[in-house]
Amino acid sequence: MVYRITVDGKRKYAKVPIKECSLEADNLAREEIIRHFLDDEGAKEVKIETTPEEVRRFCEERI
Repeated sequence: MVYRITVDGKRKYAKVPIKECSLEADNLAREEIIRHFLDDEGAKEVKIETTPEEVRRFCEERI
């Protein structure tokens, strides 16, 4: 799944594999993205712009 994100005011994209389609898997992917930019890249603010509904639709299309 490719998530649209904003990092310190700049639009970026983050690709995270989702092995199963569930709210828990989506939440873990979001946490992974946020942790990466905050911890590894020193970002101050990370916003995930991709909505849970978009992730749900992505999962429904995969099935």
